[in-house]
Amino acid sequence: MRVSGSDLTDVMKPVFAPSAPADRKWLVEQKFDGIRAVVTTSPKVKLASRTGNDLTGKFPELAEAVAERETPGVWVLDGEVVATSGKFSDLQRRTGFGRKGGLDGADDAADVELVLFDVLVADGDDVRDEPIEDRRRLLERWVGKRPPRGVRLAKRVLLDGSMIDRRFQRSRREGSEGLVLKRPGSRYLPGKQESWLKLKVTGQQELLIAGWLPGRGARKALPGALLLGYREDFSGSLRYAGRVGSGFKHSDLEAFRAMLERSERKTSPFDGREGDVIPADARFVTPRLVAEVKFTEWTPDGRLRQPVFLGLRDDVDPASVRRERAGRHPNGGAEGLNRIAGYYVKLSNLDKVLFPRGGLAKGGMVGYYRTIAPALLPHLAGRAVTRHRFPDGPDGNSFWEKNCPASRPDWVPTYEVKGSAGTVNFCGIDSEAALAWVANGGAIELHTPMSLAADADIAETVVFDLDPGRPAGMREACTVALVLRQTLERVGLESFAKTSGSKGLQLYVPLNRGEAGFDDTKRFARSLAELMADRLPDLVVSNMKKSLRKGKVLIDWSQNSRHKTTVCVYSLRATDPPGVSTPVEWDEVERARRSNSGPAPLRFTPDDVVDRVERSGDLFAPVLELKQRLP
Repeated sequence: MRVSGSDLTDVMKPVFAPSAPADRKWLVEQKFDGIRAVVTTSPKVKLASRTGNDLTGKFPELAEAVAERETPGVWVLDGEVVATSGKFSDLQRRTGFGRKGGLDGADDAADVELVLFDVLVADGDDVRDEPIEDRRRLLERWVGKRPPRGVRLAKRVLLDGSMIDRRFQRSRREGSEGLVLKRPGSRYLPGKQESWLKLKVTGQQELLIAGWLPGRGARKALPGALLLGYREDFSGSLRYAGRVGSGFKHSDLEAFRAMLERSERKTSPFDGREGDVIPADARFVTPRLVAEVKFTEWTPDGRLRQPVFLGLRDDVDPASVRRERAGRHPNGGAEGLNRIAGYYVKLSNLDKVLFPRGGLAKGGMVGYYRTIAPALLPHLAGRAVTRHRFPDGPDGNSFWEKNCPASRPDWVPTYEVKGSAGTVNFCGIDSEAALAWVANGGAIELHTPMSLAADADIAETVVFDLDPGRPAGMREACTVALVLRQTLERVGLESFAKTSGSKGLQLYVPLNRGEAGFDDTKRFARSLAELMADRLPDLVVSNMKKSLRKGKVLIDWSQNSRHKTTVCVYSLRATDPPGVSTPVEWDEVERARRSNSGPAPLRFTPDDVVDRVERSGDLFAPVLELKQRLP
């Protein structure tokens, strides 16, 4: 069909995917961080954005380069304008926000290039129904053996799932944006199509600017952070996505203030969902500006983690801004088969709400375990993990599961451990994929013994479980923990604290020498607990009778048994909202002991824990490494 090319700006767009589907080979290209451009060659060269805005005047050197290629008839090419530096912020200074007095208009000379990856019209013929391989050959014909300066062809290779994973990891190491996968034989169709997929190294999202917070100090007259939002797929309501306060230049902020003040409004444009905590000094605007933001993760409650501002998008229609999702569960994965850490995991019923008061569905729980995996997995490695399963959440029925089910994936290892009732085959949870699999099965809590499965008779750790009986609480548990720590230090032992994730604290004393039996560790723990009860009779009890615990803190020494477990560090707990067994520093314990009012201290949400690990690393890592000997 002969066409003019003037109406071909509705480009084909890739769908976000968490991993590469394993059922076929894909044509793989690099993902670029630029501005999508549809290039029409005749009668006059024109570059248009995906919303139809004319980009020709903003990138005149690219228009001149395309004009150098003299070809008969009309050609309509699809590509991306990118800054040669690879930074979108440099590219933005070539848009209308730079040349016309917007963001840092003095710096508008960033070098750019046009990367071409498809063709819609070739020599006046509409070729969108042709297979992608044929369209590529036509595009190669237009580019020629010596492309015009500033124009190049996107590299493309045919890879299967395992090779795509390797290529993606290479992209991560090289700091690039990720990959675009295109299905062989696919036609060119307008809008988002699942025959094109994008895999992102870091999260990147277009979001609406709905407000701002004043800066501090010398910048108090300028925006200190922007409030961001997105619309749901089937609703006009604006969800709060958090705030971004990094990635700006001072000149950016001055330009922002003028633009934002022109759209200022008195009322919040957000839908006001429960849990949205918007600062009291926020100033709201009608959401007309679109920001490009990169970030590390979406939290289970729909917030951006560690966002960085990249630039404004005048080539994006504000009405089209939606949160990009893989299926419906970007944190847990899409429904069905997912490739996770090199394995295939079936995820199902991810919309099922397990924690109604916490607002967390199963997809969010799977997402938490996948996110926290780098910190959690070393504490599970080589251990016989007992799973406490709650298929319907903490308010439903539950059961403990030690034996690994016969339906386990063949890549989940098992550990044989002999017990009083025979041999048990425990699941070995040694990968992010295994974590996702057990979480998908409703295993909210993960419990581990003090030994490794390879030598279940050797205690690698001594544990003291501090369990306050009402009306005693976390503050009393902290008092006991600090005294217990001092006592341990007097005999040359270092200890590490974590919350139970429920109401108490647990102290771990690492040994890691392969020489202590459970008789030794239990005797030591019991003696110390009884000593503490003698010294602090009004605060501490070492006897297990429940009638003795009222208003006191039980030091449970009985956990130091070959057949007993404690909740693993970073495990969720079956409370609603969900708690997490969280490592804490001793100065945090001291501050909690001194607190006299307010909510119970040392209570952390899954988001809190992920933020802590990103900020401070794994505070419990020494428990796996430090070698100590019982006195």
